[in-house]
Amino acid sequence: MNDKYTIALPVFDERLNSVVAPSGPALRDLELRAVSPESRLSERQALERFARYFKSEMHYDNVQYYANEHDSNCAGFLFTSSALDMCTDGQKSMPTRCMGGCCFRKIKDTWVLCWVWIHPFARNQGLLQKYWKYYFLETFGDFAVEAPLSPSMESFLKKQQSEHQLVKIGYA
Repeated sequence: MNDKYTIALPVFDERLNSVVAPSGPALRDLELRAVSPESRLSERQALERFARYFKSEMHYDNVQYYANEHDSNCAGFLFTSSALDMCTDGQKSMPTRCMGGCCFRKIKDTWVLCWVWIHPFARNQGLLQKYWKYYFLETFGDFAVEAPLSPSMESFLKKQQSEHQLVKIGYA
């Protein structure tokens, strides 16, 4: 089934290595996979799928990330978990299910969080919160957040102990 109401989460047959948080508590149950220009096309395509879900949900005109246009000014991330339901006897490692993604872009000298999309069933479970303080802030410093924001993101940002400038970036 492939219609506009279907959400198909990417699953990789192997365990995807997670980024290591520079500090903070162990983040074992939900992991974060960095996606760079050197990442496999399938990982960049998974991130693009989440950008398309974000576009649909937010009623945007344009997709904000394309797998074949990932450059050094872009830092993408996949939120992942173990896909226990996809594990078979013949597998050597645990499959990985991608639960969502986000994308930062470097605009001039500032990193900007452009979008975040997480599967509705995985929202409000601390997935973004786990990495906000212990990875994103430490990695990207005082990053900006692209507006407009969803009500959920507005609420999330109000709960953070960090301030983020809201910016509007035009996409062609």
